[in-house]
Parts: sequence; C-alpha cells; structure tokens
Amino acid sequence: LFGLLLVILVTNEYTFRTNRQNIIDGWERKQFVYAKLVWVLLLATTAFVMAGLTALVSGAVYSTTPFSIEGFVYLFYYFLQVLLTLSFALLLSVWVKRAGFAIVIFLGYTMMLEQTGVFLLKKYAGKVGGLLPLQTGDELLPFPLVGKMINSSADRYDDSTYLLFLVLYIALAIYLVFRKVLKSDL
Repeated sequence: LFGLLLVILVTNEYTFRTNRQNIIDGWERKQFVYAKLVWVLLLATTAFVMAGLTALVSGAVYSTTPFSIEGFVYLFYYFLQVLLTLSFALLLSVWVKRAGFAIVIFLGYTMMLEQTGVFLLKKYAGKVGGLLPLQTGDELLPFPLVGKMINSSADRYDDSTYLLFLVLYIALAIYLVFRKVLKSDL
C-alpha cells in the first residue's frame, strides 16, 4: 500500500507539473529528489513503527514469557524490505511519470513478474532466484511454518548475502532516480 501511495504522490508531481514549478521557484533538482527520499524514509519508518507496536502488543497479550528482543533483527529486515520496495516504487514513478502506467507496472512486477522469475530461476538455476530485487527481502523474512515443514536452508544463501544485495538494490535505485532527475528535461 505504501508503494502505491508513493507512486501516486510522485507521479502527481509530474502530472500537475509541481516539480517544474518548484524548480522555477528556486529548488535545485537534487532538492526535489531529497524531498521524495524523505517520503520514502517516512513511509518506511511508519511501517517499521507500526510493525514494532503490533509485535509489542501481541507479545504482551499472548506471550507467557517475559519481554525479549530476541527476534528484533526481523523488524530491521522488514524496514529494509519496505525501504527497497519504496525505492523501487520511486524509481518507477520517476521513469514512467504516469500514475496509471506506473501502478500497473509496479503491481505487475511485484505480484507476477518477479515471482515468476524467482520460481523459474530457483527451478533451473538454483538459489540464484533468491537474489532478484524484491525477493532478497522475502528471503530474509521467511514464513515460519514453511521452514518447519520443509528444510529450505539448503537452497538459500546466508542472510548476509541477501542483506548485501538488498542494500545494493536500494543504493542502485536511489542512484538511478538521481541520475534520471538530474539528466532529464522537465
């Protein structure tokens, strides 16, 4: 949902030419990108805080053991996963500039195209399929029941590998956004 919100926010800047007016009023192009990155960070932080509060409330209500931060690293992984998804949404928004097309591409890629690619790569090339952009976050946050039923550790890399690729994909998306905004004609 946050990805769709970001796509709409950014593409509206292009549709209503708000970005052009901001540049005319004295903003630099970098400031435009920084403003969008603030949205990315705010939305990712909101998701992180909501997930943390949900975990705290659920743990307080349903737990029989005292408070523990044992699995807190998964909240950090979740934050990075949301940050990657929002960076990807920002990249699509800046490159496509049309809300309808960007939403269709975003949903098509996240729900179908990448999942199909992951399935095919894992089937024919092994664990390389887990290194596709959005799948790296999914690999860091496995479903607990699947891990108990199937030994999936044999067909996956170490968490540090997925973490490295996740951070690299975030950096690449932000670099491409800067490159597009700084080089393109408004």
